[in-house]
Amino acid sequence: GSPAFALEQLHSAGIKVWGLIGLARQAARELEQGLDLIVAQGQDSAGHTGRMGTFSLVPEVVELAKEYDTPVLAAGGITHGRHIAGALAFGADGVWTGTIWQATHESDTSMKKKQRLVEARGQDAWVSLAYDGKRVRALRSKFQDVWDQPDAPEPLAMPLQGMLVGKIEQAIDDHELDEWLHVTAGQGVTFIEELKPARQVVFDLAEQARDALEALGAYGNE
Repeated sequence: GSPAFALEQLHSAGIKVWGLIGLARQAARELEQGLDLIVAQGQDSAGHTGRMGTFSLVPEVVELAKEYDTPVLAAGGITHGRHIAGALAFGADGVWTGTIWQATHESDTSMKKKQRLVEARGQDAWVSLAYDGKRVRALRSKFQDVWDQPDAPEPLAMPLQGMLVGKIEQAIDDHELDEWLHVTAGQGVTFIEELKPARQVVFDLAEQARDALEALGAYGNE
């Protein structure tokens, strides 16, 4: 929705306002209102996600943002330095990442969920309405499989679905039922191959991005 009702008050307090969007029309609305930065999140992302792929969404939003001189961050499935190089090629000013930080030593994600992230591949990150009635990308689980059965009822609209299954999900977490766990993950999960300190993730992303840009000749003869 439009943040216009709060924007003036936030700006008067010196607060920068960022908008997370999944469609170009949402970006246009937020740019018109004067947001300070747009996060363009493609459907490759973890958690609540839309229907436009990162590859298609980001360049379109970058074009819209040019008129306003507003920076754009690319999001959705970004877990490798090559993704960063690609985002820069799309015209984005940087990236917004999520899934990759769950598999760090500092994350409060449970160890069983971290291990599932390390073992997962991109095709394991599946979209389902079963968790709360909206599109959520998470690692495939028995919980999703039950709701995908032909004789299963249709998930309820948000927030009713979450109210229906909330206690069941909490019990799954409490008892650490591996095959039933809700592990949000983007499609870039393929590149999470081990648990690392967060600082190492930053260093690795930077090195991978530089290698990718050098391969494209971005640094000339340096």
